[in-house]
Amino acid sequence: MKIKFTTIIGILSLIFPVLILVLRFGNIDLNAVEFLGMHFDFSEDNTQKERDNSLDEIYINTNVNNSDETQISKSQNENCWETIWSFSPKTQEDINNQLQPIRSSYYQAFFDSSDTPNPNIKGSIKIVTDKKVENLIEDPYSWSWIYNFDLIPADDAEYRLIGWMKTKNTRESHISIVARDSFSQDIYINSTNQISKIPFGTRNGSSTWTEYISTEFNPLLWSKESQVIMIGLNAGPSFEDGEGITWFTELELQKCNR
Repeated sequence: MKIKFTTIIGILSLIFPVLILVLRFGNIDLNAVEFLGMHFDFSEDNTQKERDNSLDEIYINTNVNNSDETQISKSQNENCWETIWSFSPKTQEDINNQLQPIRSSYYQAFFDSSDTPNPNIKGSIKIVTDKKVENLIEDPYSWSWIYNFDLIPADDAEYRLIGWMKTKNTRESHISIVARDSFSQDIYINSTNQISKIPFGTRNGSSTWTEYISTEFNPLLWSKESQVIMIGLNAGPSFEDGEGITWFTELELQKCNR
């Protein structure tokens, strides 16, 4: 018996919708069906991919929001800094009133208004030497060691030091931040009394005015014996034969209670 092609098409048009309904609403766990030699795919891969893409977009947006919150948090932390000690001399009297005498006989200190980082800064302390020291470790007077007069209490808080320095033919000039105990003695840990310093690392020779900032530090975490913080201006000896000069100005010790 011959069946017309149009009859086959008619039968398929009736069976195909019924099959779709059975697979969709019946409890049949099928992703694909073979029928009359034809393959029908009913998987939901495309739908799942669309859902996955939506989740990825949400995740990305969440990351962006977290990044924004981090930036806000950093900005708020930056606002917590308060200057608790500063040194920016305008006269020789400012140097005499704020700083202790030089510990080393190698150096002389003067007020200098002829060269400053910018017009808003009126002057600096200029520390001069013509001494060349071969071994800085063995010679206790290798640096000037000019300390602040005012005692700065060491609290359980974060601190940092900001300051300007300029050098001419000097070796390892820097500013030290040290702590002292209840007997007014420097505290040494791992053979150093420095909690922090600026600039970090070694600077030899000559440099123009440069502003430095220390890493943040907590004196009580460095040593539970810390009672006060001292700022030491350490002009270094001559790098080569001849005169060596170090200038310091616009120093700020800042504190942040987080």
